[in-house]
Amino acid sequence: MKEKLSLEILFRKNSNVLIQFLRYAVVGGIAFLIDFSLLYVLTTFIHVHYLISAAISFLIGLVVNYLLSIFWVFDKR
Repeated sequence: MKEKLSLEILFRKNSNVLIQFLRYAVVGGIAFLIDFSLLYVLTTFIHVHYLISAAISFLIGLVVNYLLSIFWVFDKR
């Protein structure tokens, strides 16, 4: 019973503001990790100029944040 409840909280659309806030915090953390990791990889290993790699990683992090927010966090647009 408890497992079913936690799966519903994680995967079903939910209009509870607290659950949406917690999901948005998780999405923000994921977007940050993608942004920072991509910045590090582009600058250190691929040798892209840091300003260009910062712009690329920011935009990709922004897109990830937007898409996850639409499909997982919020139940209404």
